[in-house]
Amino acid sequence: MTDAAPAESPATPSAPARAPSRWSKALPLVLFAVFTGIFAPTTRFEYVWDDVAELAENPLLHGPFLDGLLAVQSSQMGLAVGEDALLRPRYDSFRPVRFVSYWLDQVVHGASPAGSHAQNVLWATLALVLAFLLAREWLRSAPAALAVAAVFALHPMLVEPVAYVSARSDLLGGVFALAAALLVVRAVQREGHGGLARAYVPAGVLFLLSLASKEANVALPLVLALFAASRGRLRAHLLPLSALGLVAVGWFVLRAQLLRTSGGASPWPALRDLGSFVFQYVGAYLLPLDCSIARPLSVALPWVGTLLVGALGLLMCAAAWRDREGLAAKLLPTLAWAVLLLAPSVVAAAMHETASDRYIYLPSLGFSLALAELGLHVAPQVRSGLAVMGACWLVICAAITLMLVPTWETQLTLYERAAAVEPGSTRAQYGVGLALARQGDCEGALPYFARAAALDSGNARAWTNQGVCLMRLGNLPAARAALEGALQASQGLYAPPWHNLAEIEFATGNGAAGCAAEQRALQLQPTYGPAQRNLAAYCVAVGQPD
Repeated sequence: MTDAAPAESPATPSAPARAPSRWSKALPLVLFAVFTGIFAPTTRFEYVWDDVAELAENPLLHGPFLDGLLAVQSSQMGLAVGEDALLRPRYDSFRPVRFVSYWLDQVVHGASPAGSHAQNVLWATLALVLAFLLAREWLRSAPAALAVAAVFALHPMLVEPVAYVSARSDLLGGVFALAAALLVVRAVQREGHGGLARAYVPAGVLFLLSLASKEANVALPLVLALFAASRGRLRAHLLPLSALGLVAVGWFVLRAQLLRTSGGASPWPALRDLGSFVFQYVGAYLLPLDCSIARPLSVALPWVGTLLVGALGLLMCAAAWRDREGLAAKLLPTLAWAVLLLAPSVVAAAMHETASDRYIYLPSLGFSLALAELGLHVAPQVRSGLAVMGACWLVICAAITLMLVPTWETQLTLYERAAAVEPGSTRAQYGVGLALARQGDCEGALPYFARAAALDSGNARAWTNQGVCLMRLGNLPAARAALEGALQASQGLYAPPWHNLAEIEFATGNGAAGCAAEQRALQLQPTYGPAQRNLAAYCVAVGQPD
């Protein structure tokens, strides 16, 4: 794709611009109000999923501020969790901006989830406003921008980052990335060689804040370079865009130093799954019928999808190079926005084996911009038909979103939705069982723990909690069998089943075996409180070794 001729000033329109009508001014405000109204009920929701560990029980939020600010993800987890091989994070990150937002939650609202959810809604509303403004600059069409913003507001896959407090990094990273992109796109559309510092200096700061919220947005400078090239302005913006790239390099050098001793994972093994990952999210974006926290990562043909995505990208680059004014040149930066901002999340998805909805939060805007560009470049008679189809699709998306938001109210409703959508997910079945057990309904929880263990015999926590529930119901022989299953699943490296086996031994009068089991639990997890208390109560008091 080549630059335009030396003339860098914006083209003069052939007809005077039409003054915006009252409706064109009011409709975005209506959309923002509708969005806020849909998600306002989340302020009454509980902490769910990882929210308790990330906020309510995060020790760094109650300690020295600088310690928390400089901590990587593994350091923000409790000591007992860090010692537990089954709970220790399999990848690491450094997101100080997210920590500051959590710290403000605790200072202003304490442990109440209402304030945390309210802050999520505020950030999400700001992101929606920025998405609309960016789309209007990018597309140079207010109706098309409103359609893009409506999808960004009402798409079901964007419920998770708003309703789930622990997904705030997606909101924060999205807000700062959108603000940086808005400054750059406006500079590309409206300026030539001069005055770029006024746009790029704050854009650089905002981009850095985005990376400090979520590192997946690292490819934003490349996306913006493709946008500048598609408008024939790359030469004028190459130097400041390169400076944005240096911001990303500097951030990742710092991040690498901090993660060097904390077990950060290499991204390269996930590269083989990239293409399948992208195609799975394209399908989920177009048909968002399986939104849940348990959507499995689908990797049908490793490397094949990645090579196909790469080949399609090269073909689009070649088409854009031949015809800078053609559709390919317009679609290239929008699809690059979607694919390049989505790609880094394949690392986390591959480790968790789950394609979470929140990964598509910011990339979804690229898919929406691509559809809008396509609509703007077809014949008017075709455009009207596409508009009707798009409106019907958006109504369906809105209906699913209205149904989906309440499922985030409690841990039980969240996992019941996941189990309904993915009945073959051991994670979903275990989640329902755990939520019921925590409510005191062990009888109701047992079938879910049993299904979770049947779906994945290596799910040591499902075996353990099945054993605990059987103990509470008085069935000690069945409880012992379940706990032995937990030890087999974890190769004896999980402390809780050892502790609960000790409880059975103590209850049946076999104190020596119970003390030995508690000692094994403490070898695996030295700060495990229940085992420490039992050793003090049953073992030291009767002369058993501590």
